[in-house]
Amino acid sequence: QLLHLQGFHEKNGTRGQRRTEYSFYLQDNYKMTGKLALNLGLRYDVFSRWPWTEVGDRQAQFLLDRGAVYPVGSSEVPSRSGTDTDYNNLSPRVGLAYAANPRTTLRAAYGVFYAVLTRDVNSNLAANPPFVGRLTYPNDQFDFPGARRLSQGFDRPATFPTLGASLSSVRVDIKSPSVQQWNVNIQRQLPAEVLLTIAYIGTKGTNLIYGRDINLPVPGPGAVAPRRLYPQYADIQFLTSEANSSYHSLQLTAERRFSRGPSFLGAYTLGHCLSDAEAVQNPRDRRSDRGACDLDLRQRFVFSYNYELPLGRGKAWLADLGRVGDALLGGWQMNGILNLYSGFPFTPSSAINTLNSPGSSQRASYVGGCDAVADPESLRPLVG
Repeated sequence: QLLHLQGFHEKNGTRGQRRTEYSFYLQDNYKMTGKLALNLGLRYDVFSRWPWTEVGDRQAQFLLDRGAVYPVGSSEVPSRSGTDTDYNNLSPRVGLAYAANPRTTLRAAYGVFYAVLTRDVNSNLAANPPFVGRLTYPNDQFDFPGARRLSQGFDRPATFPTLGASLSSVRVDIKSPSVQQWNVNIQRQLPAEVLLTIAYIGTKGTNLIYGRDINLPVPGPGAVAPRRLYPQYADIQFLTSEANSSYHSLQLTAERRFSRGPSFLGAYTLGHCLSDAEAVQNPRDRRSDRGACDLDLRQRFVFSYNYELPLGRGKAWLADLGRVGDALLGGWQMNGILNLYSGFPFTPSSAINTLNSPGSSQRASYVGGCDAVADPESLRPLVG
C-alpha cells in the first residue's frame, strides 16, 4: 500500500499569511441650483503585497521566463509576496440629479471600483515546493517484517523537490481588477400615484482575475510530459489579471406604493453579459472562450402586488357587519408575486476525453444553421 502525506517545513505553524489593505476616500455634495445636485468622490486603494506574505517567507514563485521555482525574498523574487504592488488604483465617482419639473427627475452616475480576490491556502505560493511536497512510503503487503510501522513515524525532509511537482504561480506585475459602473435613469410621476422609471445600466470589468493551467499538454499521441511547455513539471496553475467582461441592460420599473386599495411593483430587465473567463477550455487561446456569462439572464419580469379587500367597517362593501363581523371579514388582503425569466446559457460537453491531455475538456462545436437533434453531425468534437 502507498501512504501519501502532504508535509510542511514548520516554523511556528504550517502557514502564517498576512496582507494589508489601505483605502482613502473623499466625497462632497454640491447643490448647484434649486434643480441640480452634484455628488463627487475619489477613492484610492492599495492592496499591499497581494495575494499574501508569509511570516517565515515560506513561499516560492514560479517564473515563466526562467522556467524554475524561486523562494520569495531571493534575488530572483525580491518581493516577499512574489508580486509587485499595484499603486494605480484611483477610483473617481460622480453622480447628478436634475429635477426637470415637479413630476420628472433625471439621474446619472459613474464610478470605478477596485477589489481583489483572496487566494486560498491550497492554491497560492505557500503551496509550492520546497516548502510543501508529497511523500510516499511504500510497504509490501507480502513483507510484513520489513514494513514500516506507524510507531516509527514519518520522516520529512526540510525541503521538497520541485521537479515533477504541481505548482502555483501568480503574474509578478499583476494588476488590481476593476469594474466601471454607470447608469442613467428618468423617473416620472404618473396619475393614480404610479411612479415610472426607465433606466440604462452598464458595467465594464477590466483586469479581472483569470487562472489557467499553462502547462496543459498539447493534445496528441504518446507520452504526456514532452508535450508540456515545461516538461519537468506537472500542471502549473497560473493566476493573472487579463480577463474582461461587460454588461448592458434596459430596466423598466412601475410602482404604486400602498395607500388605499391596490399597490404593486413591476420590473422588466433586458440585459446581456459577456465575458472571456467563465470556463477555460484552451488556455492558449483565451479569446475563444468569449461568450455569454454563466449567469447571463437576457430577460426577466417580476410583478408583486398587494390589494386590501374593500370589506368591513369604513369600506365599500359590508360596512355594517358589526364588531364581530368586522373582526372576521374586515382587514383582509391579497398578495402575490410573479417571476418570469429566460433560461441560462448551456454548454454541451463530452464526458470522454480523447485528447490524451490530462486536465483538458472537450465541448461540442455547433455548426450554425443546423438542427442538432435532426442532424447529430452538426455537433462535432472541438479540440480544447
